[in-house]
Amino acid sequence: STVRVWEVDEAATRSSLAQWKEMLGIADEQNSRMEISWDGQIESGMPKEGEVDGKEHHGGNTYKGGTGGTDTAGMGGKAGPYRVDGGDDVYETSEADKSNLSSEALAAKAEMRRELFREKLKSIDMNQFEAHEYNGYLSRVQLQVTQLRTILRAVQAKSAERMWLKHKTTGEVDDMKLVDGLVGGRNVYKHRGEVPPEQGAFQQKPKRLRFVMDCSGSMYRFNGQDHRLDRLLETTCMIMEAFSGFEHKYQYSIVGHSGDGPAIPLVEYRAPPRNAAQRFKVLLKMRTHSEYCASGDSTVEALREAVDEVIQEEADDHIVFLVSDANLKRYNIAPATIASLMKVDHRVQCFAIFIASLGDEAEQILEELPSSRGHVCLETSQLPLIFKRIFAKTVLRERL
Repeated sequence: STVRVWEVDEAATRSSLAQWKEMLGIADEQNSRMEISWDGQIESGMPKEGEVDGKEHHGGNTYKGGTGGTDTAGMGGKAGPYRVDGGDDVYETSEADKSNLSSEALAAKAEMRRELFREKLKSIDMNQFEAHEYNGYLSRVQLQVTQLRTILRAVQAKSAERMWLKHKTTGEVDDMKLVDGLVGGRNVYKHRGEVPPEQGAFQQKPKRLRFVMDCSGSMYRFNGQDHRLDRLLETTCMIMEAFSGFEHKYQYSIVGHSGDGPAIPLVEYRAPPRNAAQRFKVLLKMRTHSEYCASGDSTVEALREAVDEVIQEEADDHIVFLVSDANLKRYNIAPATIASLMKVDHRVQCFAIFIASLGDEAEQILEELPSSRGHVCLETSQLPLIFKRIFAKTVLRERL
């Protein structure tokens, strides 16, 4: 016979979990918090920031930084004006309960969120502490920056040149082949066509790149669970640092997408951040946006807008990078929709990089995307290799 013992006491379960992690050598910071379904049974009023007492709170509508409550800024609850991660276990209310708000409360929440977001952006200015924080991001990707710069330096021209193609069996008669034609030669014609550039050819126009970064609320919401927002900021730091000094070869822009819209401007073409202070402001704006933005998803609209926008100017190549946390199923977005948009314009090469995943959702999405157009990257250190593969497919001539 078999006897099974089940622990139902929360304190005992936490103790056993800690012992299990210690035996397996699992660090607490990898996934130190629990996600708990929760029904707070509290009626929602009007949004407010809430009071601060430094203690852990679940449910209720008084304190800032708690979880599963209502009206105040926190995590997992409803009607709060923005997100605040207190580092505690998250008591998550149901989507049905979150959506059960009056039109007045929704309007007040949106207005308060926008006003607080504007005030936060005004206060962004790099001080000594923030310089230390930016250096923390940079130190974690310094090796990857060096690797990516090597790759970017090796990328060659792609645009073909139109010229006369000779020794053809159709087209205009080649004056230099008249004698050959009189004696029965067939390859005496020429016509205009495109010739790929030679190895190492000078790049006449810069390549035009559009980075579409996921700044949605889920990035902030699940950062304590899998560090997806940290990974996004490290990725953005790597891009800005690596492309610095290559303005003659690349023009890039960075936009965010979230429930607030498909193209939140972060870095404009021809105006890349020139120093650490400007780059840190980009990272801080992304983090702040994810904290304050409305719930929702604009991935489809963001990809469509990026494809339309990137071809507004002639370039040696047009490439769109969609960076997402693969949280599509929640918003009923079919991977086939993303796949069709990636192929909508033959002039644009589109690639999707998923830096997080709930379960195996990212891998399921990849199965429906065009071959070699989707990548899952759960470690920032893997990004240079992914970019190398992407450039190999689009513009590099070497075999990797």
